[in-house]
Amino acid sequence: LRAAIDGRVRWGRFDGARALVLASGRKGAARGALLARIGDGDSAETSASGPMPLSQAVAGIVPALAAGDQELARTLARRADLGTVAKEDTGSIGVLFNAARFIGDKELALRVGRDWVRLELGHSTYPYQLEQLVESLLSGLDGETGLALARYLVGRVLEDPEKNAQTVTILPKLARRFEESVVDAEQVRTLLD
Repeated sequence: LRAAIDGRVRWGRFDGARALVLASGRKGAARGALLARIGDGDSAETSASGPMPLSQAVAGIVPALAAGDQELARTLARRADLGTVAKEDTGSIGVLFNAARFIGDKELALRVGRDWVRLELGHSTYPYQLEQLVESLLSGLDGETGLALARYLVGRVLEDPEKNAQTVTILPKLARRFEESVVDAEQVRTLLD
């Protein structure tokens, strides 16, 4: 059933996909999960409040955007549970970030970017991978929100300088990117101690 629904959604046949779900006889959460794959904002799963699994949010965002429902895409991106995400699933966060950018919601893009950086630091990502991620995120943000993300990264690195010692090499590159200070003198002293 999922493959048939996804195939219809991929080709923009949302009505056909919705008809499949409705004819399937599924009820409750199972039906809501299938409707979320289509981006149907009327389902209980997408209209409820509170966090939802990242995979479910990601599955509903692209169909919502394809259907022109930016509010549903925004709601799904906001509801995605980014508390703990397995290392192999962190790439899915890019869908949330890009959806926020597409919608023009700078605050949501910044929040998703911060969560992504936090998760990658928590997974002890290699410094070059983190640097590529940060560069990618910064290129998608305006100057003000980019600076906020850079300062967030600095704060996270300085929270545990021993654990994040290899990540320190990113800081000078961030400092050169912005006209304003990313790292203040007290943070540098803390790092050197």
